[in-house]
Amino acid sequence: MGDITDSSNSRPLVSLSANSNHHHDLMNVQLLPTKLDGTNYLAWSHFVRLYITGKGRIGYLTGEKKQPDNTDPKFITWVEEDAMLRSWLLQAMTPDISLGYMRLDSAHAIWDAVSQTYSEGGCDAQIYELKRRIQATTQQGKTLETYFNSLQALWQELDYYQPCDMKCSNDTAALKKRIEKEHTFEFLAGLNPDLDQVRTQVLGKDPFPSLREAYAYVRAQALRRSAMVMPPSLEGSALISTANHSAWAPPVHQSSSSAAVSSSNVAKSSKSDDKDALKCDYCHQTKHVREQCFKLNGYPPWWPGKKGEKAEGSKGGGGKGGRSSSRAYHTSSSDQNDQPTSQLSSAQMEQIVQECARLLSDKGSKGASGSLAISS
Repeated sequence: MGDITDSSNSRPLVSLSANSNHHHDLMNVQLLPTKLDGTNYLAWSHFVRLYITGKGRIGYLTGEKKQPDNTDPKFITWVEEDAMLRSWLLQAMTPDISLGYMRLDSAHAIWDAVSQTYSEGGCDAQIYELKRRIQATTQQGKTLETYFNSLQALWQELDYYQPCDMKCSNDTAALKKRIEKEHTFEFLAGLNPDLDQVRTQVLGKDPFPSLREAYAYVRAQALRRSAMVMPPSLEGSALISTANHSAWAPPVHQSSSSAAVSSSNVAKSSKSDDKDALKCDYCHQTKHVREQCFKLNGYPPWWPGKKGEKAEGSKGGGGKGGRSSSRAYHTSSSDQNDQPTSQLSSAQMEQIVQECARLLSDKGSKGASGSLAISS
């Protein structure tokens, strides 16, 4: 496109092509996701300065880019760009706040008025509130990244209200280092209790790490611990499974049928009334069944007066009685050589005493060779 010229001296006033590019550049400015509402000036102003500086227009806000004379060729460009910035600033505010700045005649005037309104008033109160929030901020189950970033935002806002205004550069560097160390202490103090050991390790390092180094170390240790620790549910299931196996696992050489008989007899031995209904079809005595019959299957080594006596059912070797003996005691003769005899429970000892008393009372009528029943 052509240029607009002054007819008196044929001097171009505005380059429309350049002006068009300026407009296009500024119209691409995207509004802030959060508008200025009177409580978020620090974050709002930081983003505005960052964005406008990147567009090369920060001089309009600071006042460094002065308004040229109306005869200057750049006058129209300045007016249009300043109007675009004013429009953008007003749209970046809530409606009730923007009403107070709508009549100001430049972007610099708007910027200064907003700064005087929200950056100076109540500075000490804001510093106190920031320090209180920093002290109250802890991890409390949040992720390490979320917790650290929350502290970072509070520290940066506090630094804005408490700048390091010192003349000597060495003093400024020393002060910044001390402030960073205090930030590291605050970060470590708010960690979850399960990271107590990691916190102790950081505090014991020499030289003392920087804030970023401390965060990186804690993060690495937390990731390592989470990868190595078994979830509580799985650990509990494993313990229960092991306990059940050790408490109820059948003997190695026990068949499924003998396991069923054993579990049935254990359940019945807890109730003496149920034993009265039992009757052996071999010796025809009560309170036991064929699989528990000592006369058929053989007397155990601990039975007085019967040690070494063979079972009647074992004659002929490997007969039916021999198999019953294996079912009754859950062990073979070879197993007895390899494994120690299990100790009797208190319930079994009580049952033995009862059977001895019954044997003595029936001795006159049935003889001492009567069969006795004992639950295995």
